[in-house]
Amino acid sequence: MRSPPPLLHDAYDLTLQLYKLVPTFPKAQRFVLGQRIENAAVDFLYAIDEANTPRERATALRRASVALDRLRLLLRIATDLGFMPVTRHEALFTTLGALGRQVGGWIKWTDAQPRDTTP
Repeated sequence: MRSPPPLLHDAYDLTLQLYKLVPTFPKAQRFVLGQRIENAAVDFLYAIDEANTPRERATALRRASVALDRLRLLLRIATDLGFMPVTRHEALFTTLGALGRQVGGWIKWTDAQPRDTTP
C-alpha cells in the first residue's frame, strides 16, 4: 500500500481551514459562495487522493489544478465582498501558491515518465 503524498496532507489541512472559515460568512452567502468554496476544496482534495494511483495520475492532477484555480477565484470574490479579512486572504493565497507549485511539479514529473505502450 502506498503512503499518501505530503500534498494530500496539505490539501486536507486547507480543506479544514476553509470549512472553519465559511461559517463566518454572512448567512445569505454561507449557502451560496461558501458552499462553492467548500465544494472546490473537496474537489481538490479528492483529485489529489486519486492522483496517488498511477493509472489515474495525469487526469487527476489536471482536475486538481482546475479545482485550485477555481478556489483561488472564489476566495478572491469572498475577500473583495468583505467576507474575509485581507490578512486571512494573504495567508490562504500563500498556501494556495505552495499547493499550486506542488501540483505543477507533480504534473511535470508525471509528463516526463515513460508511457507504457503495452496493450
